[in-house]
Amino acid sequence: MAKQPNLSHLSTTSRGWAKQIEADFELESHHMKLLIAAAECLDRIKEAQKHIREHGAIYCDRFGAPRKNPAVQIEIDNKTLFCRLIRDLGLDVSEEAARPPVIMAAHRR
Repeated sequence: MAKQPNLSHLSTTSRGWAKQIEADFELESHHMKLLIAAAECLDRIKEAQKHIREHGAIYCDRFGAPRKNPAVQIEIDNKTLFCRLIRDLGLDVSEEAARPPVIMAAHRR
């Protein structure tokens, strides 16, 4: 029997999502690592969104100049990474709608 991945560091919501994906798909160990990373992204997104709700997306620095809350970039980065991980796992399209592989054109000078 395969060793169960440790999901205890994830939020209840992210842990439940990861377990549902694990139950619905046959995942190998490297897929589980991607799935766990995606679930961690979900947690970081929620943390960043909570911080933004509490403190706003913009703050004024010591000179009174408006600045972007660093949590905004954390949210953006983790949403981007989450989308890439979902794509890499093949969870972004159904089997019927699967896209053909992309063939890279030869580099032209």
